[in-house]
Formats: sequence, C-alpha cells, structure tokens
Amino acid sequence: MQQEEVASFQFAFSMIGGLFLYVLAAPLFDPSVPYGNWLRVEWIPLLLFFWGQRQPNWPPLWVPWLCGLLLDVLRGDPLGLNALCFLGMAWFISARFEWFRTLSLIEQCLALFLCLCFYALISLGVLLFAGRALGDWWFAVLPPIITAALWPLSFVLLVRIHSRALNV
Repeated sequence: MQQEEVASFQFAFSMIGGLFLYVLAAPLFDPSVPYGNWLRVEWIPLLLFFWGQRQPNWPPLWVPWLCGLLLDVLRGDPLGLNALCFLGMAWFISARFEWFRTLSLIEQCLALFLCLCFYALISLGVLLFAGRALGDWWFAVLPPIITAALWPLSFVLLVRIHSRALNV
C-alpha cells in the first residue's frame, strides 16, 4: 500500500509540475511570437505517456480530463478539446502499456511522436471547425518533435525519481 501512495503522490506532483511549467513558460511560447511554437514542449502528454507505462491502472481517467480542462482554460482553447485528447491518449497508452514497455527508447520516442501528432491533428481539426485562423499550420508539428526529442532525458529522470522514492 505504501508504494501505491508514493506513486499516486508522484503522479499528482508531476502533473501539477507539468501545468506549472506550462504556465511559467507560456509567455515564451506565445503563438504570436515567430519562434513561439518552435520550442514548446507538451509536458502533460509526455507525463501521461510515462505514467501510462509505469502505472497502467492509475491514474483514474478523470485526472487527464481535469488536466485537459485546466489547459483549455489556460490556452483559451474550446472547452473540452485538450481534455478529450488527453483522455483518449491516457486510455490508449494504458490499454497498450505492455506493448509500449517492450519498445526500445528510440521506438518509444517514435510512438510518443505519433501520439502527439494525432493529438495535434485533432486539435487543429477542432480549431479549424471552430473558425479559428491558424496561420502557419505546420508549426503544429514542431511541439511533437521537440517533446519526442526530450523523451529519453525525461524518461531517465522520471524513472530515477520514481525508483528512488519507492526505495526510501
């Protein structure tokens, strides 16, 4: 029971940290700035990808939904857009967690990239349907590339933190 409580605390802390990183770095990644989308990292999907592999039965699906709603409010997106995408991503990763665990780190980067491209495609489709002008739409591919490139470093750091907390 102790390990489940530690994992639950770590998950909640990491998701809050991901939202905090987004809020703290939001002025840097403003879409009106020419380089704004180049450096944006999708922290919440990255953390969902990690925790979906490590704890497939946890979190409950309302947690990604709630994080998505908070991100919708922060970004000014239509309410429920990120919540739906995060919910679908969390469900897909937890349903296929055994397959994701068998992949090498480079293959996991590619799988994360494909999940994030699907997330970006859904987001672009909904925003276009809502009538929002997107400008340079190809900038939507850059956050998945940057996030997938950071996956090996993030994975190693999160595994080290997770295993250290379980051994204490």
